[in-house]
Amino acid sequence: MFFKFLTLSLAVFSFIAWQGCNNSTNTPTTKTVTTEHHLNKANSRQLLSIGVGDTFDITQQNIGPGEYDTSVISSSTVQCVTETPGTLTISSGLTPASFFAATGRGNAEITIKHTGEVATAADSDNTFRLSCKVE
Repeated sequence: MFFKFLTLSLAVFSFIAWQGCNNSTNTPTTKTVTTEHHLNKANSRQLLSIGVGDTFDITQQNIGPGEYDTSVISSSTVQCVTETPGTLTISSGLTPASFFAATGRGNAEITIKHTGEVATAADSDNTFRLSCKVE
């Protein structure tokens, strides 16, 4: 008699546990994965393809006279989180940095002007430009 009771109890428990495990709505679980991107002056005039929620920073190096202005963003697709006007220090001097986050799908242009530096042929106005495509 005890063996029948134990077998029946195990069967009922197994059925309840199986129902609990298979009682899902079959809705796929979405996991958001964000990526960090680190850019510098070498990335000027390039296209950055990123996902919504990704973050990136742009570091510029101040060598010689002049400084970088605050960034200008053409769209709300990308938001500036913060800018540091030369508080990061590396061996060659102060390094201003700008930190951004992709907040929506679309395109944005980021422009950061520099004043007081002699222009080179490749960068006639010493302006950092970055095109962003957020998907």
